[in-house]
Amino acid sequence: MKQKDKVKFNWKLYDGSGKLMDDNDYTFSPGKAMTKLNDKKL
Repeated sequence: MKQKDKVKFNWKLYDGSGKLMDDNDYTFSPGKAMTKLNDKKL
């Protein structure tokens, strides 16, 4: 991975019945903390 690349990942949280509770996209940059949080309110 190149130093300037950003890392993106998606986090989904489901409750016990399988219903989607939370859906977030995170973006990380090397040498920084979380640079962007896209919290999709359902």
